[in-house]
Amino acid sequence: MTSAVLVDIRDEVTCPICLELLTEPLSIDCGHSFCQDCITGSGDKSLPNQEGKSSCPVCRTAYQPGNLRPNRHLAIIVKRLREVVLGPGKQLEVILCALHGEKLQLFCKEDGKLICWLCERSQEHHGHHTFLMEEVAKDYQEMFQESLKKLRKEQQEAEKLKALIREKRESWKNQVEPERHRIQTEFKQLRSILDREEQRELKKLEAEEKKGLSIIEKAEGDLIHQSQSLKDLISDLEHRCQGSTVELLQDVSDVTKRSEFWTLRKPQALPTKLKSLFRAPDLKKMLRVFRELTDVQSYWVDVTLNPQTANLNLVLSKNRRQVRFVGAKLSEPSCLEDHHDCSVLGSQHFSSGKYYWEVDVTKKTAWILGVCSNPVEPMFSFSQYPSKQSAYSRYQPQSGYWVIGLQHKHEYRAYEDSSTSLLLSMTVPPRRIGVFLDYEAGTVSFYNVTNHGLPIYTFSKYYFPTALCPYFNPCSCVVPMTLRRPSPNVYFCTNSSSKWVSCYDVGGEVLQAFIFDCEKVTDVRLSAQVESMTDMIPFSQETLQKALKRLREEQEKAEKLEADIKEDRISWKYQIQTERQRIQMGFNELRRILNEEEKRELRRLGEEEQLIVDSLAEAEAELAQQSQLVKELIADLERRCQWSATELLQDMSGVLKWSQIWTLKKPKVVSKKLMKVFQAPDLSDMLRKFRELTAVRGYWVDFTFNPENLNLNLILSEDNRQVISVPIWPFKCYNNSILGSKCFSSGKHYWEVDVSKKRAWTLGVYARKCTLKFDVRRGKNQSNVHHRYKPQNGYWVIGLQDGSKYSIFEDSSNCDPAVLTPFVAVPLHRVGVFLDCEEGIVSFFNVTNHGSPIYTFSHCCFSQPAYPYFNPWDCPAPMTLCPQNS
Repeated sequence: MTSAVLVDIRDEVTCPICLELLTEPLSIDCGHSFCQDCITGSGDKSLPNQEGKSSCPVCRTAYQPGNLRPNRHLAIIVKRLREVVLGPGKQLEVILCALHGEKLQLFCKEDGKLICWLCERSQEHHGHHTFLMEEVAKDYQEMFQESLKKLRKEQQEAEKLKALIREKRESWKNQVEPERHRIQTEFKQLRSILDREEQRELKKLEAEEKKGLSIIEKAEGDLIHQSQSLKDLISDLEHRCQGSTVELLQDVSDVTKRSEFWTLRKPQALPTKLKSLFRAPDLKKMLRVFRELTDVQSYWVDVTLNPQTANLNLVLSKNRRQVRFVGAKLSEPSCLEDHHDCSVLGSQHFSSGKYYWEVDVTKKTAWILGVCSNPVEPMFSFSQYPSKQSAYSRYQPQSGYWVIGLQHKHEYRAYEDSSTSLLLSMTVPPRRIGVFLDYEAGTVSFYNVTNHGLPIYTFSKYYFPTALCPYFNPCSCVVPMTLRRPSPNVYFCTNSSSKWVSCYDVGGEVLQAFIFDCEKVTDVRLSAQVESMTDMIPFSQETLQKALKRLREEQEKAEKLEADIKEDRISWKYQIQTERQRIQMGFNELRRILNEEEKRELRRLGEEEQLIVDSLAEAEAELAQQSQLVKELIADLERRCQWSATELLQDMSGVLKWSQIWTLKKPKVVSKKLMKVFQAPDLSDMLRKFRELTAVRGYWVDFTFNPENLNLNLILSEDNRQVISVPIWPFKCYNNSILGSKCFSSGKHYWEVDVSKKRAWTLGVYARKCTLKFDVRRGKNQSNVHHRYKPQNGYWVIGLQDGSKYSIFEDSSNCDPAVLTPFVAVPLHRVGVFLDCEEGIVSFFNVTNHGSPIYTFSHCCFSQPAYPYFNPWDCPAPMTLCPQNS
């Protein structure tokens, strides 16, 4: 049924009095029909006249009130009309202008509603575009259909998003539970490592206990045997002195000789102290350093090489993850070392955010890597430079390069904004290097992944004006550089070993057994003169009494030694028991740290899980709300599409506009993967390195500063263990050196120096015969006050300058030393020095950072005795020799 027909039918069944659909219609003879209530109570015009007749309100035709008859046909039509337009049980509103009471037949496009002909002529709608509602009804029907189509598409998208959120929730649960189980398994393995280490320490202590007790028992048994022999000898002498003359003189020479030669053999040494005491490492700090690497690895980005930026000297692999230098045939003969522009860039460009990648440089003797801005020179060239120095001079942050590199197989350098690059000290040569870029913070950091992620160097507080990209230069080394793939798995050190190295094995020494001086008494045949027995009695008695007195003194010594050995046995057992308890307490503390670390990791995983679950629940609730809204919009549009033109156009502006502009709001992106996957540290290797410090501490030597080498500008403490530099006006001192009180020409020796609060110091080993006393000079500063610090001059030293610049002084071809700059993650407050004269080694340890190695001078030649060397410079803070076990 069309809208025009419905309008016509409605006009026919509308009451002329109330202008609404007929209710209980009554018809008059003239043919007009009215509502029963309207015609029977319509006012004076409908009242009967004197003749008893009434007039029709429409045509004024007279009729008898009794002739009003119900029109059932109209009643049925009205009922059907209501059901078609509004549905069963609903009332149809009168579509008349509320302002003028006229029928609404026109549609105003600007206001989006129906108006009457009087409204069209009013000032309110002046200049508006108006149309007959039959003319625009079809257009708006099509608009509603388009909006309906769009909303149904949005509804489908909402259903897909809800399904995706459910999928993410399931995926998240499938990741969290295995990760939680893996964390617990990894920490269980770490605890098992501690259990094995504890058992190793206890077994080592038990072996030392057995060896010490065996030595004590052997010494005790030997003393008992000597005591018994001494008692027998004393008893024999006492019997002779109290016996007859014959008994006195019988074999008197033999008895006298035995008593004179008898001497108590004393043990050379007894184990009164343990050779080394167990020292638990600071596991919490070790794990914190390891977490720094795992934190930056969570920003791992899959970097590949850009073949369009590769130099012609280079060959890339098919997967663009490996670059290799192959060289090229030039028109003129040239050494491959002259081709320094062998660079290739990464395919990715970074202008914001944080990024991490790793490069494998195993077996390479030269390389450069990091990040750079736009390439300075065009690629596809065989760039040659007159010297290597000019080739490397462009590698500076001011030129757009933030890189580190390796030269000559062992020279690691950081290319800063300076005339010379910084030499870096590497205790473990890096085979795998991590690069971390924080664009907003302006930092580029490098990590030695081979050495458990120890920081190598950091370019900090830079402003990056343009986008950066990864930079790689394999130099002229034909060994390839390889980009590592990102991996969510746990990283293990490929060189880690499960073998535990004993502190005693490292030193190559064990506790020595007791050694006794065994002197054999040879038989001496006395040619005694035959004299009178009576003449020999006084002499023999006197001799025997002297021997008896001496033997009784020896007996007292033997008894005292027996008592001392028993006391040493008790003391030894007490020390062993105390050390055993201390080892157990130390490992219980390490287990507690691991338990706290495990709880921290599980708590972090739980917080991440809760955050993602809450985000997914919020997104799901928002999608459900949007789905309900779009369902209501679709239902409203579907219902309106079935209305008549009058009802459809009665209120168009709100519904149509809302349906056209409505867009599904997609939820925030939630990652399907964990932000950070737990990586277990190589605890075995960490403990092994800590044991290396414990091993060298077994060679601790105690000495003081030598006051004979004291310069005028130095002051020693009363115990000669602390030195302070004081100014001497108006002199300027350039040599504040002082030596240790002991010198070493063989063996292994270790000592520690406290340099807390000092802004400048130099320490190490000195092995050249010359006096350092009263070396006080006037005048201006020397061009390089460190010029003498070279191994070839007899100095194996490291130092600090300006409060933060650490230096290692190596040999060089010129008069000044080559200064290496180690990257010190934890400032040096306490430095350990280890000297091995036979191996020619001088090693330095950062005791503040769990004994991590700082640097080692190897192949040292000590032609003269080696002295501990110290220089507090002009810093007034003290330099202190640490006592053992402090």
